[in-house]
Amino acid sequence: MNMKKAINLLKEKVQSFNRNEVKIINNELIYSLGSKSRKFDISLYNQNVLGELGRAFVILKMIVEFKIPPEKIILEQGSPVGSPSKRIDVKIDIANIYNERKCIALVECKTSIYKIRDSEFTDYFKRQLYNIAHSYAKDKNQPYPLILIAYEIGFSNKDEIEIFYRWFSYPEVEVMVETGQVSLDEVISRNSTFAYDIPPQVSNNNVYFTKKPLTRNDLIDIKNPNELKNLLKEKLHQKLRNFGIVEENAFKAIINLLLAKTYDEIQLLKRENKEPDFQVKPEDYSSKEVFYDRIKTLLENALIQLLGESSKEAKNKEVLYHKDKEKILLDIVPYLQRIKLRSIRFLGEDSVGDVFLDFMHSIFRQSRGLFFTHPNICRFVCKALNIQRVSEDLKRGNYKYILDPACGSGTFLIEALRLVFKDYPIEEIKENALKILFGVDNEANATALCKVNMVIHGDGSANIYTRDALLPLSSLPLPFIKEQYIWRGEGCTLESLKEGYGVDFIITNPPFSLEIRRDQYNHFKMKEFLEFKKGISTASECLFAERWYQLLNPKGRLGAVLPCSLFDSDEYLKARLLFLCYFKIIAIVGLPEHAFAPHAQQKTVLVFAERRTLEESNQLFNKLHSVDEFINELKSEKIIFYDAKNIGYVRTKKRKTVNTINIEENDLTDEIADIISLGFEGNYIKDDRVLIKTLGEIYNEDQKLILTPKFLSEDQTILSEKLTLEQDWEVADIEKPDNIDMSNLLICETGDIVAGGAGIITPKNLSYTTASNKERIKRKIISGKFGVLREGDVIIAPVRIYQKKIAVVTKSATRFLFSKDFIVLRRKEPNLKESFSLFLSLIQDINIKQLERLSSIGKSGYPKIKDKKAILQMKFTKIEIPAQEIEKLIKIYDDIYENIFIRICYKISPFRHNNGSST
Repeated sequence: MNMKKAINLLKEKVQSFNRNEVKIINNELIYSLGSKSRKFDISLYNQNVLGELGRAFVILKMIVEFKIPPEKIILEQGSPVGSPSKRIDVKIDIANIYNERKCIALVECKTSIYKIRDSEFTDYFKRQLYNIAHSYAKDKNQPYPLILIAYEIGFSNKDEIEIFYRWFSYPEVEVMVETGQVSLDEVISRNSTFAYDIPPQVSNNNVYFTKKPLTRNDLIDIKNPNELKNLLKEKLHQKLRNFGIVEENAFKAIINLLLAKTYDEIQLLKRENKEPDFQVKPEDYSSKEVFYDRIKTLLENALIQLLGESSKEAKNKEVLYHKDKEKILLDIVPYLQRIKLRSIRFLGEDSVGDVFLDFMHSIFRQSRGLFFTHPNICRFVCKALNIQRVSEDLKRGNYKYILDPACGSGTFLIEALRLVFKDYPIEEIKENALKILFGVDNEANATALCKVNMVIHGDGSANIYTRDALLPLSSLPLPFIKEQYIWRGEGCTLESLKEGYGVDFIITNPPFSLEIRRDQYNHFKMKEFLEFKKGISTASECLFAERWYQLLNPKGRLGAVLPCSLFDSDEYLKARLLFLCYFKIIAIVGLPEHAFAPHAQQKTVLVFAERRTLEESNQLFNKLHSVDEFINELKSEKIIFYDAKNIGYVRTKKRKTVNTINIEENDLTDEIADIISLGFEGNYIKDDRVLIKTLGEIYNEDQKLILTPKFLSEDQTILSEKLTLEQDWEVADIEKPDNIDMSNLLICETGDIVAGGAGIITPKNLSYTTASNKERIKRKIISGKFGVLREGDVIIAPVRIYQKKIAVVTKSATRFLFSKDFIVLRRKEPNLKESFSLFLSLIQDINIKQLERLSSIGKSGYPKIKDKKAILQMKFTKIEIPAQEIEKLIKIYDDIYENIFIRICYKISPFRHNNGSST
């Protein structure tokens, strides 16, 4: 249809209504709506006239068909909020109230002589309706844009007008878009599942819009785990904060909402097309108490039926504690009501656990000892232990117990549940999971979340207990522990479960580096093998190792995350030997330092081991007086070593939320898991990806029994002679400067060296810092915490040595001030080429592993070299580099530091050495 024909057809239709509110007289379109009258010239045949007639046609349809009073309809030429160039076609005053704000409906009409594409429809209406509505919603002096109405006017081949009417609930759209659950293009689209065609109701001259309650079919799957994390942490948590609900109260409120939502979804499975109770229905805004009671009833039923609490306990709990609890729930339930929460069990990531860790770090400030374990790691551990075989035992009535004594949010147990019950109908999982899965954690918030997490992923929640797993065995709440099943005596351990009464698998990531007092946990033999400084040890993971031994049956299998320091540090040699008394190590898998980022960056390993019998362990224990004799007993035992550089993900923190980005590279493959699983059966498969060595071979290499993955540099041809520093090098201190010019100062701390072995120093410029900060730094310089270094000094950041933060101070870099925390190696006879040669040698993996042996865990929870001078006695592998290549490197690095200084400072040296010479 051409333009002229379409306009004439619309004119006829408008005139056929014969209404005074909208009429045409002498090519003038006249609106008489309320007390206002507007006129438009429609004598031309163009798109503007076509659009105006389309709007007139829509207004008449609303008056005649929907009975909307004309005085409730307002023509609008420009929006009073937002961009002045934007306009909405029509506003309707409606009687709905949203969050105590008066409401309006925004109407936009799109009239076209041709069929517009789906993308054009979406772009037009989201630009006009959603963007203007967004401006209205933010301005509390304006009415709230509750309803967004889209009218599309077109023409059929039979010269008839076609009109399509649909509307959207703005708060529902806004919630979905805010949380990233659905894109705006998906929501505002021609075939949107969020669109309604229900006409408004008119009563006593008032206009009401009512949307249909959600049904089971309206729920949408979570497509990206980061969406759920953003929803819980950024949206729900922030909403609660706005009402003064913070920290632990906010966390518990979110847990309760997840639990109520999960229970509601389970009930939906039992009845087709049932409306979820977990939603805000139209009538709830006028019946807030009834709405709150409905959500509270969901929570009570969940606590009783899913978590096994008594009805009295459940009834006494509120969803949240606040005087405006009904209003708050009306505000936050819409964020969860559209999603299918249990769909996260198909995503392969513990999103809920990730959020828990964010809470623990950013809210409760309890970061030490808590680590998020990604499902990739947990899944690999379970497969390497061949946990899936438990399924066949279960079918025969032979129950094999699986325990995580530091379960946190339950990621290990969830992966075990997935593997064991992958072929089970979901309704049978709960009953069977209760027979074999157990978890303990001393953090009540963790166990609460673990239970919810287990329910979401298929259930098994009733065997999760809040208790310190290091208490005496008789104090643990595990149902299979009875007093008569506990053996007590002397030897390698002081108590353990008798054979046949323990568990068969332990999968866990224990808390690292928690402070243990000398007078605590006296029922552990391991305490005699640890170093206590001022009555304190930070080796909590070592006590957990003994506890695993006490809980496992002989031949029981262990898969655990442990710090590298337990297996390669001299400080932990005695504890390492006791560990070997307890367990036959099958495999040790190195993890990259980013495995537990961003909350922790600590070098860790996965340890796979088999529990020895008490008799065997005691025999080994009696030989510990002689390490040679002890190792001779175990010299033929083989260990599989593997180093995983990539683990299928990296994790970044944006504001307060940690997001996980999946990557293709994942060295934790099923093939490697199979190799380890066969190792438990005594079959050691040769594979180029792994290294298999006997304990005898390992001990003969260095007498230190280093049990971490042993791989040389990729380019082994360049590694030659051994290098000892004691003769030519010394450990030096920084030198105190004077005549400090605080307006032109560059300082370098241990974190200011690029990680990875690049050897680049990146000093901080203090020229633009505040006066108070300058004064603070000046006091530190005067007290000796910052000072100058000499050309050729090799500096090493002592914390987390595996990051390879090592560098050489060139002539230009002597202009920087350095922290006294650095390990400074200074050549007795200065030689810059030799300094660079040492730097290039030290950053090789084989030498980094040597340096890591000197590290021990301190109060920070990170491994640190505390005895700086011990480096001088170590033997390193020297790398051979041609002299001309070293000369090129010296010039490159010095030019970098010269440019840093010139570009930032533009001035002469900010200080002088004590001897008066310019630097």
